[in-house]
Order: sequence, then structure tokens, then C-alpha cells
Amino acid sequence: MSKMRTGLSFSLGVLFGMLVLWAWPLNKKPKQASDDGRDTGRSADQSVDPRSSKFAADSTWQERGRRMAEQSPQEGLARAAAIHQIDDRRDFLESFFREWAAQDPQAAFQALSEMRPGSLKQDCLRALCSGWAKQDPVTAAAWVKDHLRGAEQSVARAIIALEWAKNDPQQAALWVFSEPESAVNPTIVSQLLASWVDQDGSAAAQWVGQLQPGPARDAAMVQLAYEWSQQDPAQASAWIQQNSDSAVAGDMVSALIQGWVIDAPHTAAAWVEKLPEHLQANALQELAGSWMVENPAGAAQWIDQWPNGELRKQSIASLMDHWSSQDPSSAVTWALASPAVEQQPEVLDQAVRIWAEKDAVALQQWVDTQQDREAIDYLRATAAETMAESDPAAAVTMAFAIQDRQRKEDVLLESIEKWREVDAKKAEDWVKKNIREPEWLERLAPPDEP
Repeated sequence: MSKMRTGLSFSLGVLFGMLVLWAWPLNKKPKQASDDGRDTGRSADQSVDPRSSKFAADSTWQERGRRMAEQSPQEGLARAAAIHQIDDRRDFLESFFREWAAQDPQAAFQALSEMRPGSLKQDCLRALCSGWAKQDPVTAAAWVKDHLRGAEQSVARAIIALEWAKNDPQQAALWVFSEPESAVNPTIVSQLLASWVDQDGSAAAQWVGQLQPGPARDAAMVQLAYEWSQQDPAQASAWIQQNSDSAVAGDMVSALIQGWVIDAPHTAAAWVEKLPEHLQANALQELAGSWMVENPAGAAQWIDQWPNGELRKQSIASLMDHWSSQDPSSAVTWALASPAVEQQPEVLDQAVRIWAEKDAVALQQWVDTQQDREAIDYLRATAAETMAESDPAAAVTMAFAIQDRQRKEDVLLESIEKWREVDAKKAEDWVKKNIREPEWLERLAPPDEP
């Protein structure tokens, strides 16, 4: 929406103010071409008088476009060519074509065909199809099929289906699926079902169930499961269970979980646990994977309650890999206390390694705040082993703080050897400064010393 410039002096008068606002050229010029490449057929000073009521200063570009389509479409095309701001021109033309299509759609299409290809033309095509379909979707659909091809036809069909579905989703669906199965556009089906579900999900489900078996029906069932889960997951879940023997039941379950896990993961979990056995394992993994992205701590509590088995093992490994990359302190804290992780310590090792690679300083500070000595030693040893390759000096510092003598000696020796490979002098200086035990000095002595 254009705004009146506040810096105008009142003494210049309303007329001058509006002329500045509209910025229409006042000097005579030869015929001008619009930015979309179409000859407007008039010189600049033949445009509609900006003082006209058609262009009231307090109206929006959309309103101006609508008025011009009602009163003088040809003048509206000329006026559009003089709008220099692309966003303003887009607003004007979208409203213009939408209104013009409701009155004389074929004339509107003829004018549209003269526009230069590009995003502006595509937006106008969408607006035109929307306006026509709102008035007469049957005629619009037939015309588009006969006169448009390729990408333009696909765009037009999608808009017509969406507009049609707002008032009569069943007829819109019949039209979409009247095409050969290979020509049914998944995007159109998605938009249609989303609109239908907003009105009556049960009716949409009943209609989809009556389609002929095949890929198009399968795709529609999966899409319906997703769209319905956004509006009413309880009804969608009941419908999916009724169709649990479908070839795409697993995909339907996955689609439902994607829509349900954000708002009600615990409810989704209770539902998944009651699924038939042939669907449950994949559904558990699907829900765990989606849940851990949204809320890894919540997913962890749920997974921890699963019975022992390969499924829990795999899910915990996935959880720790994701969680430790996002919030390593929370992931490691949970893992140290989890009975499930005790049975697969390698996932804790991996989490600590990820943390050490990501932020060794933060890991060291966190370790220093812990109380469990055995856990502290484990964390320091694991971190030092990881850091030895990339930062052996920091690894030595980490290993030197280990309390358990044997573990400390083993990890420290390995870290010093790595340090020697990149900076032997600093490594030897550190050993001479910090190590006092004769047996350690003997083990840590460089190979060339007796």
C-alpha cells in the first residue's frame, strides 16, 4: 500500500500531492512498452487522470486494480505499465486479473498471453484462474484443458482445483481424478485434500476410499492421513487403523506421526503402542526419530521405558547421535543416569567424543562440576582419547586430571605420544615440569633415552 508523503507542503494543494503520490509521467512521450514487454498502445499523457475517483488516494493497489477491471480493463493495462515499483505492480495486476476473469475470462487470458514470461506472469495466471474458478470452475477447467499446455496448464489446474474445492470439494476431486492416473498431479491432490479436510475430513476419507485401487489412490490415502492429522489426529488415527491392511498403511502411519508429534507426542506414543504388530516397530522408530528432533529429552524418557531389544538399542544410538550434536551436556547427563545406556556404553562414548570435538573447553568445565569420581575419570579419559588427534596438548591436560592411577597413566602416555608427533620439544618440556614419579618418567621417556 502506498503511503502519502508527509513532507509535502499543504500550500501545494491536494492535486500536486496526489500527482507526486502516483508518479504518473506528465511529459508527452512516444508509445511506451510495459516492463512485461507488451505495447501499451498509448502515450504517457493519455493515461487515466490520477485525480479520477478510480484512483482515490486512500485505496490500495489491490483495490485500484479491481476497480480498473470493473470500469476499463484496457486502461487498466496501460496504467499497470506505468507502475514502476514491481511489488505495487504485482498487487495491482493480481487483483486486476482476478476481477477481470470473473467478468470476461477469455479477454483476460488474451491480455495475459501478451505478457513477457516470468514470475509476474505466473502470479497473474494464478490470480486469473482463481477469479474464474470462483465464478465458474467447470468452464474454467474445460478452457484450461483445451488452451493451455505444459507448466501453465499445471499451474492453472492447481489453482482451479483449490478454488473449486472451497465450495464443492467432491466435484473438484472428481475433476482432478478424471485425468489418466499418470497425469494426476500430487501437488493438486495435496491442496485439494487439505481444503476438503478443513470442511469435512470424514467425507474426504469416504471419497478417497472409493477410488480405484492403484498408485493414485495410495498417494491420496497417504496425503489425506497427513492433512487430516493437522486438523483432527484422533479421527485420522481411527481411520488409519481401519485401513491397517492397506499396502500403504505404514506410510499413512508415518504421515500421521509427522503431524501429531509436535503437539501431542505422548498421545501419539500411546496410539503407536496399540498398533498391529506389523506396523508397530517402524512406527516406534518413526515417532522416536520425529520426537527427538522436536524434544530429545521427552523422546529419551519414552525410549527409556521400552523393553530391552534391538529396537531400543538402535533408537538410543540415534537419539544420542542427534542430541549430543545439539545439546551435549543434556545428552551426556541423561546417558550417565540411564539404565538403558549402561547396556550399550558405546553410545555414551560417542556422545562424549562429539562434545569434545565440538567444544572441548565447555566439556572440561562441565566435567569439573561433576561429583561422581568414576564418571569424571571416564569422561576425561574418553575426551582425552578423542582430543589426542586434533589437540594433543589439551588432551594431555585432560588426561593429567584423571584420578584413577592406572587409567591416568594409560591415557596420558598415549596423549603425550601424539603430542610428540607434532611438537616434541613442548611435550618433553611438559613431562619434565609435571611428572615426578620415577616409574612414570621411565615409561614416558623418549625412545632415544636409556
